[in-house]
Amino acid sequence: MLLEKLREKKQNSFGPFDFEALYPLFRESIIQRFEYTIELTWKYCKKLLEQKDISVEYNAPVPVIRTAYASGLLQEDIAETLLRAIKDRNRTSHIYKEAVAEELIAHIPLYAATIKKIIQLN
Repeated sequence: MLLEKLREKKQNSFGPFDFEALYPLFRESIIQRFEYTIELTWKYCKKLLEQKDISVEYNAPVPVIRTAYASGLLQEDIAETLLRAIKDRNRTSHIYKEAVAEELIAHIPLYAATIKKIIQLN
């Protein structure tokens, strides 16, 4: 009975949920979160390197990740995936294209799993 009342209330308040219409909004939200998460991830790697007294020649994502790999902080597969994520992040922030957005969305699960591995390094 209570569940039925909640369903009625939802129908009356919001109307039917149209995922197709809202998908572009959800996708843009995911991409924006991805962009700042990648920024935080490479900066986190830089901090881990600094804690080990390993200097990075340039304060930029690619040199930091390469240094993290060369120093043994990151495994090869993690470093490669993170470099691809950085490349994807750069593509989304400079030119917006529907095909690029869809391609990125398909990669998000792999990138999320890789970032979880990096977080566990400390």
